[in-house]
Amino acid sequence: MKHRATGLLSASIAALALVSACGGDDELHVADISKDQAWHTVNTNLHSVLPDWPTNTPFPEDDPTGPLNGLKGCKSEPPSYMASGPPWSVRVEATLSTPTASEKDEINRGLDTLLTQGFTEMPGNDTTEPDERAVTNTDKYVVSVNISSNTGSPEYSVSSSSPCIRFPGDDKYQIGR
Repeated sequence: MKHRATGLLSASIAALALVSACGGDDELHVADISKDQAWHTVNTNLHSVLPDWPTNTPFPEDDPTGPLNGLKGCKSEPPSYMASGPPWSVRVEATLSTPTASEKDEINRGLDTLLTQGFTEMPGNDTTEPDERAVTNTDKYVVSVNISSNTGSPEYSVSSSSPCIRFPGDDKYQIGR
């Protein structure tokens, strides 16, 4: 299965992952998990759904002032209400352009496998896409599939995110660039 990693996430899945992983601003929970453990877990969870996904990818430490590769802010504040951090949710995503029936089956089998490993389906799939799904576990890790057809053909975005965490140096990352 060929896929490309991407740093973008659609607004619907971003909101779903942010709310489920971190809770609302009024009840922001920060998990006691190291950045390295969260990074390993999100990659392992995505590998469960996309077997070609590498589990040993290093965390993108290259430039904390550049794009937020691998991080999603867990709080939002006026006036923009943009997601910001710290704390952060660690995340990875792969995009499959026009996946084959076999690739779609593989994704659904992977999500079903996660269901046997303590994950549960998240409610709220109010779209017409039956393959759009999201699962979460009691540690608030989320794996989700979002489908868009902006290019005229279906594009599957499969993402894996952690609960909100703090880590040494996390305040050097910034939003809005």
